[in-house]
Amino acid sequence: MDLNYIRPELLLLVPVSWIVAQWYKVLSDKTKWIPLFLGAFNIVMCTLWLIIVGELVNPLLMVFHAITQGILIAGFSVYGHQIYHQMTNGKTDDKPDNRE
Repeated sequence: MDLNYIRPELLLLVPVSWIVAQWYKVLSDKTKWIPLFLGAFNIVMCTLWLIIVGELVNPLLMVFHAITQGILIAGFSVYGHQIYHQMTNGKTDDKPDNRE
């Protein structure tokens, strides 16, 4: 069974997204917008990659692939960060921290 939801050549965007999220935290106090910001960032990056590679000729298919891949990459990076955060901080309760 082959479960390649994220294209292997786009997996590089996962650590890039983490770095961009850290940069966003430094510049802004609103950490609640990080998942949306990463989603938009990754959709733009995936669109640029699809345009440069020129693999998809149909514009609607290219937009669909860019949105899908961007959301999956953003979700994977945010999910991975949350797992890392929960494991290193030892939080077991579901109470959110008081940051916005």
